[in-house]
Order: sequence, then C-alpha cells, then structure tokens
Amino acid sequence: MKLLTLNTHSWIEEKPLEKLEAIKEQLLADPYDVISLQEVNQSMDAEEAEVDSFFNAPNQGTVIKKDNFAFLLQQELKKNGLEYYWSWVPSHIGYDQYDEGIAILTRFKVINTRGILLSRKDDYTDYHTRKALEVRFQANDRNYFVYGLHLSWWQDETESYPFLYEWNKLVEAWETEAQKGGCILLMGDFNNPAHIEKEGYSVVSKHPLLKDAYLDATVKNGSHTVEKKIDGWENNSDLLRIDYIFVSANLSVDSYETVFDGRKTPVVSDHFGVGVRLE
Repeated sequence: MKLLTLNTHSWIEEKPLEKLEAIKEQLLADPYDVISLQEVNQSMDAEEAEVDSFFNAPNQGTVIKKDNFAFLLQQELKKNGLEYYWSWVPSHIGYDQYDEGIAILTRFKVINTRGILLSRKDDYTDYHTRKALEVRFQANDRNYFVYGLHLSWWQDETESYPFLYEWNKLVEAWETEAQKGGCILLMGDFNNPAHIEKEGYSVVSKHPLLKDAYLDATVKNGSHTVEKKIDGWENNSDLLRIDYIFVSANLSVDSYETVFDGRKTPVVSDHFGVGVRLE
C-alpha cells in the first residue's frame, strides 16, 4: 500500500493551476493508494459544485465549491482513468477568502468518514480552529482508519500548548480502534519539528501503538519537508521535518521518500510531500 501526504498550499501558491497539473501528472505516473492533503482551499464565494458518488461527506451540510482544490484534482484524475473516493472537511477561513480544510483520497471504497474538532477553539473565523478528517476503509481483510491532519504549533501567542490539547483529542478518536487491531494511519502537517526534544514530535513518537514511518523504513530517500521561511515559520532557518506519516506498530514500512521536492518531482508547494510504501 502506497501513502502520500502533502500540504498543498493550494490557491496561495504562485501559478496554482500549473502546480495542480503537476500533481495530477505525477499521480498518474506513480499512483498512491491513500493521499492526505492539507490547506485544501475553495473560494467562499464560488459556485457550488455537483459532486459524484465518489465523494463522501464527513458532516451533514458539507458544501463543495467548483474551485475546491481536491475536487478539481479528483475530477482530473478520474478523466484520465484513475478513480479515487474522497472526502474533505473545512476547519476555518483561510486568508480571509477561502474555506480551508483537509482532504483524503483513497482507491479503496470508503466505509465511513467524519470530521473531528481537535482544538479548544470552535470558531470558523479563527485559524486556530483545527479539525481532523477520519476516513475508514477495508483492505486485505483489515480495517484501516486514516486521519488527515493539520495541527497547531507546540506553543503560540493565544493559548498554552495547543498541539498537546489537539493530540490528546486525536488519541481519543483512534486509540480504541488500534487496541482492537485496527490499522491507524496519521498523515499530515504536524507543525512540530522532529529535531526539537520534549515537544510535539516527542509526544507522538513515544506512543506505544504508533511508529514514525521515516524511522521504520528499510529504504530512505530524503527526510526534511521544509527548507525555508514559510507561513507559520517566518523566522525559520533550519531544515524541518514537520510533515509525517505515523502508522500502527503492527504495520511494516518498506520505504520512505520526500516527493515534490525538486529532485525527481517538481516543487508544487512550500512543503515537500512524503511518500511511504507499506510492506
């Protein structure tokens, strides 16, 4: 099973349609089975789209607009013969004009999906409001629970340890399923660098039911996913690994690589993507 996570930065990027095309072409050339996308935006004033049966609404009343970045990608892939079931949940208003959210695309038929409020804040106008997107499917006679994530920083100017609060809410959502033998995939932008001790990454990596795909992979090609100043990391001068795929401890990781990083694949966002192959 092949997994991909990417913070798309979608319509905030320069030449976003060219980058959407580049993502499409790469996925057609090298398909993934499960894809988690963050900062998936749609214009708040755009017309409503007519979605097909491949879309699974996580909450009643979820509205997909015609310029929803994941919708456009899914439709383009479908036109070229690559079909994905998908879901999208908005978390907050982004850049004063977008519904900003998280999407998951999977080649496996979706059994259930839901949006989960993780943050203390529940104010759609406040970017501190964070949600997870949960998608459930079956593969190889096992239940998989995928969580698309765009989490807060360890510390910010408005509240103490927002990441820790969100992480504890997330654990409540998946831990029981993991204990029953379900396969957990946590995929997304965690906003917590791997090299900083005693903060978010340390908390997640110490959970006994999970493992970092990067550390478990037999073959590694690349590591960091951010290498410059970006939104939310305006003072950054380090190479940061903040985009992760964590998997259940009962799964084995064959390979890990950074993608859309300018080496074999084009840069399409202010983040690099992470591709993982499970044995």
